[in-house]
Amino acid sequence: MADHILDRASYLGIPLQGPARLPFRLDLTGLADAINASERRSLSLIRFIAMRMSRDLETPIDADAVRKLLTQFPWLLILDGLDEVPPSANRKEVLSAIEGFWDEVHSANADVLAVVTTRPQGYNHDLDPKMWQHWHLAPLPPEVAIQYAEKLGLARLADPERRKSILNDIAKACLDPATRLLTTSPLQVAILFGISFLKGNIPQDRWELFDKYYNLLRDREAQKPGETASFVRDNKRIIDAIHQDCGWLLQVEAESAGRTAAFLTETQFREIIEDLLLSEGYEKPRSEELAGEFARIATERLVLLATQVEGRLSFDVRSLQEYMAAAKLAGADQKLFDARLRAIAGSAHWRHVFRIAASKAFSVVELGHLRTTVVAVCDALDRGDIEEASSTVRAGAALALDLLADGVATSAPKFERQFAVRALEMLNAGSGGFDPRLADIASLGYEELLARVISAHVNSDNVHRAQVAWRLLSTIAQKHYWAEKLMLELLPADCQKRLNLVASVSPRFWPASLKAPLLEAQETIGPAGTSRFYQSIRIRDRDQDQDESIDEFVLMPELHRRSNFSHGGRIISCRWFCGVQSSITPYRPTDDVSKIVPDGLKCPPWSGLVVLRNFAIDATPYGLAKAIEQYSNIEKSGEIKWPMRNYLFPWVLSCLIADYHEGHSGSELAYRARNGGFGTNVDWDAAETRWRSDPIKPDDLLTWEEGLYLGSMIATKGVPIIGPVTGSRSNVSVDVSAFSDVLERMPSGEKLRRILWLMIASARRSTDSHAIERALELYFRYVPSVDAEPIHPGIFALHAASWNDARIVLLADAAGRKGSYPQASIDLEAMMAAFQVDPSKRGLIVVLAGNISHLRRVKRDLLHIPEEALQTIPGDEPAVCAAVAWLRILTLRWGVDDAEQIARDLSRHVAFCRIAIQFLRSEVPEKYSARMRLLHALAVEQLKSGGTLDPLLFEVLNADVGGYPTRLARLIHDGVFARLADVA
Repeated sequence: MADHILDRASYLGIPLQGPARLPFRLDLTGLADAINASERRSLSLIRFIAMRMSRDLETPIDADAVRKLLTQFPWLLILDGLDEVPPSANRKEVLSAIEGFWDEVHSANADVLAVVTTRPQGYNHDLDPKMWQHWHLAPLPPEVAIQYAEKLGLARLADPERRKSILNDIAKACLDPATRLLTTSPLQVAILFGISFLKGNIPQDRWELFDKYYNLLRDREAQKPGETASFVRDNKRIIDAIHQDCGWLLQVEAESAGRTAAFLTETQFREIIEDLLLSEGYEKPRSEELAGEFARIATERLVLLATQVEGRLSFDVRSLQEYMAAAKLAGADQKLFDARLRAIAGSAHWRHVFRIAASKAFSVVELGHLRTTVVAVCDALDRGDIEEASSTVRAGAALALDLLADGVATSAPKFERQFAVRALEMLNAGSGGFDPRLADIASLGYEELLARVISAHVNSDNVHRAQVAWRLLSTIAQKHYWAEKLMLELLPADCQKRLNLVASVSPRFWPASLKAPLLEAQETIGPAGTSRFYQSIRIRDRDQDQDESIDEFVLMPELHRRSNFSHGGRIISCRWFCGVQSSITPYRPTDDVSKIVPDGLKCPPWSGLVVLRNFAIDATPYGLAKAIEQYSNIEKSGEIKWPMRNYLFPWVLSCLIADYHEGHSGSELAYRARNGGFGTNVDWDAAETRWRSDPIKPDDLLTWEEGLYLGSMIATKGVPIIGPVTGSRSNVSVDVSAFSDVLERMPSGEKLRRILWLMIASARRSTDSHAIERALELYFRYVPSVDAEPIHPGIFALHAASWNDARIVLLADAAGRKGSYPQASIDLEAMMAAFQVDPSKRGLIVVLAGNISHLRRVKRDLLHIPEEALQTIPGDEPAVCAAVAWLRILTLRWGVDDAEQIARDLSRHVAFCRIAIQFLRSEVPEKYSARMRLLHALAVEQLKSGGTLDPLLFEVLNADVGGYPTRLARLIHDGVFARLADVA
C-alpha cells in the first residue's frame, strides 16, 4: 500500500521529502453539532479530536493523550466543510474553536500543517488573512480538465478503447462553449465521466447535469433483472419524490443552528416515506409495509442517501442534496415556486439550490413560464422588496451574474440580455462589488451594452463608480481590442483625473497605447503629481516585480523611486542633548542626479528640478547661491510650484529654501552664500563629521536666533532644520532649562515652532514630573492660544498628571471639536477622569473614542466610559456625535431602533465610520437583525452623499445578507419538520 502511494506521488510530481505527519481529518459539521450539544456551547478542538478517536478506536482517549501526540509528532490537520456550517448556525463558535487550537499548538511548541476547506459562497475571510494563507480552487482550464479525466480514466477503466471513447466525449464537452462551464471542477469532470460511461450524453446546463446523473443511477437499477428492478421501474415517481423531500428537508435543517451536519433519523426517514404514500392513497398498513422497501432501495441500491453514522441518514454528496432540494422547489406550482425562490434568493446557503432550480426553469420546456419569475426575483432583490439590505449590496445583480456564468439562458437571448443588464448593476456597488466574471459578458456579444454602461460610469462625477467601471474595461481589454480603443476614448482631459483613473487598476492591465497619454499628463502636472502617481501604482502592485514595466509609463521613474538623494546608506543619524535622534541628508549626493534629471528640462511644472540638478553638479557655496536664485525666480514667475520640501534634499539647500519661505529674499540668501555666510565645503564636511560623532547641544540651536538656520561657523556650531525623528531613548531626564534659554532668545515664527516640537518630542519620553511641568509652562508661554493646532501630538501623552492641567484639557477639547484625535499613547483613564470633572468639554469624547479605537485589543469590561460620553446633547459638533455613536457601538449600548440615528451620526466622520465597520465585522452583537439594520443604514447614508459603498462595508453587509436566516430555517426552530416540504 505504501509503495503504491509513493509510486503515485512520484507519477503526479508530488515531492516525497518532508516531515512524516500524523494525519487527522475532521468534518466541521460534526464539530458544530458537538459544540451545540455541549453544556456551555463551547468545545475545544483537542477535546473533539479525543471524542472522535474514542469513538473510532472503541477505547477511551482523553484530551491529555491527544496533547501528548501533539508534542511528539508533526500533524496534518484537515478541517473539512466550513461552508456547511452556515453563518446563521454556530459558525462563530466553530471558528473560535479553530483559532483556540493554535493556543494549544503554541503551548506544545508543535509542528502542525492545518488546512480548512470551504466553498467560496458565503465565505467572507472568516479566518484572518494575516494568519491564514487563502488558496482558491481555480476553475480548471480545458486542458487541465482533460488531464484530470485521463487520470480518472486510468484509475477506473481497464479497457483502453472504452476509456478513449469517454475521454473524447469529455474533451468535446471541455471545448464546447455550451458545456465548458460544467467542466471547471474535479467533481464536475468526475460526474461527466460517469454520465459518459453510462450513457454517452453530455448535458448542457446545471440542471441537466445532475438530473441525468441521478436518472442514470436510478435507471441503471431499473434495468437489472429481478424483483428489485421491477419495483424501481414501477415506482420511479415515488422514489424521486422521496429523494426530493429528503433533499429539501435536509437543506432546510442544515441552515439551522445546531444541525449543520444535517441528517434524518431512521424514524424520520420512514415517516417521510409513509406520509408520502398516504398522500398517494395507500392505506396505513400498506404504506407501513412499503416504507421499508422504499428505504432499502434508497439506501442500499441507489446509495444517494447513506448512513455514515449509525442511525443518521444523509446525502454523501452535498451537491446532490441541493439538486434534490431544487427539484422539490421547482416542482411546486407557480405561486409556491415564486414564494420559495424569494425566501432563499439572498441566502448564501441556498445559492446553489437557487441556481439549479433556475436552470430547470430554463431547460425544461414545460416550465418556460417560470423564467420570468427567476428574472423578477433578481430585480426584487435589487429593489429591496425581499430584504431591504440586499438592495445596497446589489444581491440581485450578483445572482444574475451567477446565472449568466451558469449559462442558464444561453438559448434564450432575451433573458440572457436581461441577466446581463441586471449583472452590470454591480458597478453601482463600487469596488467592493466588483466581480471579474463581469468581463465574460463581453464574450456573449453584448459589446454595445457594455460600452454604453461603462462609458456612463467613467464619465460620471462619482470617482468610485468611474474607477470600478475602468477596472472592468481594463479586464475586458485583455481579450477584446474594442475595449482598448474605448479606454483611449474615455481618458479624462483633466490630467490629474486621468492619472487617478488609470492608477486605480494594476499596471498589469495597462495596454501599451496608454503610454503616450499618461506621459503627457505627467509632463503637464509636474513632479509632485507624478510622484504620487508612481507611488500609488507601486503600492497597488507591491507584490509584483513590476519596476521595468511601470517605468515605461512614468516620467523620470528613478527620481520617484528614491526618497532622497543620498540613497546608499550615508544618512547622518544625530543624537540630541534631549534624548531624541534625528536624521540629516548629507550635502553631497551619492547618486548621479544629472543622469536622473535630463539636461534642458524646460517644462514649467518641472523647472524646480533644475535647482536640485545644478546643485548636485556643483555642491559649493557658489552652486548653492545659484540654486537659491533659481528657486526664487521660479517662485516669482508664477510657474507651478514643485513642493521640493517633500523630498529629503541636501541639508544646506533645504535650509536656504526654508529660510526663503520664512521671508528672506532669494538675492539676500544668494549673496551670503557666495561670500561664505553659510560656510564652505570644508565647513560643511566638518559639520557632518561633528554631527556623526557628538551630540547636538543647546548652543547649536542658538545660532537660529539671528533668523537663519545656517551661519558661517557651521563647522563648529549650529544645526540645520530638525529632520525626522528616527529613534529615541525612554525614561531619560530632559534638561528643560536648556530649552528655556533657547526659547527666550528665539524670535517668533517657524524656528520657534520647530524647537517647541523638539521639546515636546523629548519631554514625552521623560518620567520626571518636574521636567514635564516645566515643559508645559514653556509650551503655553509661547503658544498662548488653546484653539491652535497642537505643535506636537505628544503633548497629550506627557504624563497622566498632565490632564490635571486645564490648558491641556482645553487644547484637547479644541482639537476634538474640530474632528482630530492625536494618537499619542494617551492615558485614557486620566483623560476620562478629566472629562468627568468637566463634561462640557465635549471634544474630549472625540480624543477618547479615537484612541480607544487604536488599542491593540479592546476590553469593554475594563473601560469605564463615562455615561455623558454615550449620549449626544444639542449643539454637539459632527465629530462629537460620530464619536458618541462609535462608543455606543463599542459598548453595545444600542438596538434596532437606534440604528438609523447612529448611522447618521457615524457618517459625519469618515474615520469613526470605518472603525465601527471593522468592529462590526469581528464583533457580532447579540441581535443579528440589529447589526444588519445598522450596516444597511450606514450604506444608505453613504449612498445618499452620492458615493458608493466603502469596500469594507460592502464586504461585511454582503456577508450579513448572505448569512441572514431564511424563514425556512426559523420554522425549524419553531418545531416544524415533518411536513415542511409543503411550507412556502
